[in-house]
Amino acid sequence: MAKKTISDISIEKLAHGGDGLGYLPDGRVLFVPGAVPGDRVDIELSRDKKTWAKGQIASIREASSARVEVECDAFERGCGGCQFWQIGYADELQWKVDAAVEAMRRISGVDLPDPETFGAETVRDYRSRVTYHQRHQDGKLVRGFYEKGSRRVVRVNQCPVARPVLDEAVAELDGALDQLGEADITVETAGDNAAVVLIELTGGQRIKQDYLEELARRIDQGTAVVGVEILDEHEEYFYIGDTTVVAEEVLADPPVEGMRVEAGRFRQANRAMNHKLVGEVVRIVEAGWENPRVLELFCGSGNFSFSLSDVAEQLTGYEGSEGAVATARRIAELSGKTEMMRFEGADLSDEHVVDQILEEPFEVLVLDPPRQGASEVAEAVVRRGRRGQIVYVSCDAACLGRDIKTLCEGGWSVEQMAVFDMFPRTAHLEVVAVLENTGE
Repeated sequence: MAKKTISDISIEKLAHGGDGLGYLPDGRVLFVPGAVPGDRVDIELSRDKKTWAKGQIASIREASSARVEVECDAFERGCGGCQFWQIGYADELQWKVDAAVEAMRRISGVDLPDPETFGAETVRDYRSRVTYHQRHQDGKLVRGFYEKGSRRVVRVNQCPVARPVLDEAVAELDGALDQLGEADITVETAGDNAAVVLIELTGGQRIKQDYLEELARRIDQGTAVVGVEILDEHEEYFYIGDTTVVAEEVLADPPVEGMRVEAGRFRQANRAMNHKLVGEVVRIVEAGWENPRVLELFCGSGNFSFSLSDVAEQLTGYEGSEGAVATARRIAELSGKTEMMRFEGADLSDEHVVDQILEEPFEVLVLDPPRQGASEVAEAVVRRGRRGQIVYVSCDAACLGRDIKTLCEGGWSVEQMAVFDMFPRTAHLEVVAVLENTGE
């Protein structure tokens, strides 16, 4: 059945998530991936709902003045990793910040303050971790990133947003990776000129000793890869070489010089912007309090924690990953901070667990949840009538808007906001919201 074509749609702005936004002749909102504000396009409808629709560009009648020459071959072939190679960076940053703030205001129902914006230093060579998907497709084994809106893999050999050492690492193991069949392959920086490769097999393969010996030879002969970790479908791990990374790749300001941590821990993928983000959170806390007690939820391995320890009297961090908690505890021990820092494992999606945690004394609550946000925490803060300051770091503006709504209905107010472009060329942003409740 042929798709319905709609002619001459004007794209007015970017929607949160990166799609161009226009209107159908009947007034419904139309989302168009890849469209740029100022474009006039003909589209083919791909989704047709009662109140909105989505369409793909069939042709561009008139290109926006904001369009630029695309610098990524994979983007032109449909790679879904980035959304904005067709837009100049200044326009990209402004439009996606506007879209995120509009979404937060609409969802929260709160007249939020205009955020301070921290743009990226570069739009290329910044990502310290990427995950390739290796799949059998059309009779061939293809390695790359998922296509926009699907699980079909677009072949990618070099990624312009990845730090060059990651491309070098994949090139060094190229033939050996092909021998694995279907797998998810995460490559992350272990230092300025070194990488670790983490492989999760998805095709039922068995690892043989001679294959491990081949990987060891490649690591010895190469310059980029220092270690490989393989997880098969039987939950068995295989390790070759050194699979640790320098702490600076995971933490903004490691408290011990020269220390290394396990690969595979959560990290912000843009090292330079992570320094700015952590520095701003520390500045906010220091400006509002003198040696506060800090409760940090979703603390990971301590990316914010160890920087905050310089301005806090006490800091207690909770995290769901046992490995991350173990890493944070080890760093605290090595840095001699165990008396003023404590790290505990906890299921922060369990409202009863969160209720118990919120019995602890604190002046400042720092939140850095995963993409789905911290609704259980926001509800518990209101339910228990807690007061003080919340510094909420979010990678999803919609979920942050939802949690702001909960907190503001419970007596909190948003005093300031900041936006950090951690992922240029994509629709993603990190947003910091500072909320206060004095009980007055």
